[in-house]
Amino acid sequence: MDKKTGPTAKPPLVPDTLTVVLIDNTPTYIAIVHENEWRPYGRRTVQIRLTDEQRRQIAPRETGMISGKHTHEQILHAWLEPATEPLEENPS
Repeated sequence: MDKKTGPTAKPPLVPDTLTVVLIDNTPTYIAIVHENEWRPYGRRTVQIRLTDEQRRQIAPRETGMISGKHTHEQILHAWLEPATEPLEENPS
């Protein structure tokens, strides 16, 4: 422990993967409407590796000290924003 600056703590690890879960509710809707029966959604999970620059952007900042320990921001929510342009059909 450094007497001048207090205890040094490792900053929290920054997430490196974005996970998105997509559902296909079409079969469920059709089963409810036509058969009066509920069926589970089909699911697909996609994991996207974040670049170091993206990780730096979401890295929790130090916010102060409590009882001699460094404190950091915490990730509360994350969401996807609607696109402003369509996806390219065949990227080169």
